[in-house]
Amino acid sequence: MTRKYIWWLAAFTLFPIAVFAVAELNKSYLIWRIRIVDFCDLTLLGPFYAIALFVFYQIITESIDKKPDLRNTSILVKFALFFLACLFFEGHGMHMATNAVSTYIAEVHNYKPLIPPDAWELLFFLDEFLGHLLVFTALYTMLIIYALVQQKVPMHKISALSFVIISILGVIWGGAQMVAMIEASLPKLMLLYTSVSLLVNIVLFLRSKEQLFPYLAQRPLILFIASGLSAILLLTPVYYTILGGFLQPSQIGR
Repeated sequence: MTRKYIWWLAAFTLFPIAVFAVAELNKSYLIWRIRIVDFCDLTLLGPFYAIALFVFYQIITESIDKKPDLRNTSILVKFALFFLACLFFEGHGMHMATNAVSTYIAEVHNYKPLIPPDAWELLFFLDEFLGHLLVFTALYTMLIIYALVQQKVPMHKISALSFVIISILGVIWGGAQMVAMIEASLPKLMLLYTSVSLLVNIVLFLRSKEQLFPYLAQRPLILFIASGLSAILLLTPVYYTILGGFLQPSQIGR
């Protein structure tokens, strides 16, 4: 089980980064009228996120079903995860579709002066605000549910090597999340969601009355989440200080 956890967390962390990096380096290429970076997000990352959420759903629901005293909440948790997954994909689809249109208008061609200002504002709202808001709200709520369930259902203690690997993957995932939310122009929302999620994890740990490392060693998903959230809170002020603000990564060097 530990090996499967590590392989899956590695895929969940590294695959989106790799796809985005390759696509971003070749973003001037078009597939029909869609930039390759948007095309890859729609055709590769969308299905990948569906598989990822399904795997996490299986991990959490199987944990609940093994714990008799949690079976009363099983239906509620399953419904919440299903609803949040729908919310996530509604936001993802909204963002990617409108982003493909807006980049075609403003970056591939200089059509923006021809677009009525109110129409452009609507496109921007759906792309950069509402789409991202739905995605990140759903994601961070799911992270809290994952932590709540795994706090109640610990696993067998993982090895020191597995502990380190999962922590590193969590830090990488957190760095990628920070970049994504800054690129989405939502740094304040990122800090709010991250702080609330990390606070929930701290409260769960304190209520367990266990020592920190044994607690995390029996809960690899919480270890991954806590490492990522901590990385976001530590790296964000560094990013802000070096660049003098929350400059979007895509604008650096322009």
